[in-house]
Amino acid sequence: MLVTLDGQALFDEAQTHIAVGSPARAAVERFAAGLDGVLCINGGRRGRRMAQRGTLRAGGHTQMDERIAAIESLIDGRTHVLVCGQAVYEDVRVESFEVTSRRLSGAGVVVEYEVVYRQLSA
Repeated sequence: MLVTLDGQALFDEAQTHIAVGSPARAAVERFAAGLDGVLCINGGRRGRRMAQRGTLRAGGHTQMDERIAAIESLIDGRTHVLVCGQAVYEDVRVESFEVTSRRLSGAGVVVEYEVVYRQLSA
């Protein structure tokens, strides 16, 4: 599945998985002493959490560091457009990028990673 951020294909297609959480709703409950029940103020829908796990491959450590730096540059507080196959998610903020393992494989470097996104409007 091809995954792009703002039209940039930063991730390898093979072995990429995205878990999309459900939208959340915010509410505030208040009560008054001596009165039965509660007052519930609906705060409306909130964003949702999305997690992407996958594998990056590069010819060497320098190339891998450049790929990682390109992804980390999107942790900028701005919203982006995430496209996963046929699904398009707008208003997505990149919250974190974590390398979970790094190893040499054949003539290159392989990195397992996790990216956490927050879709602000779902």
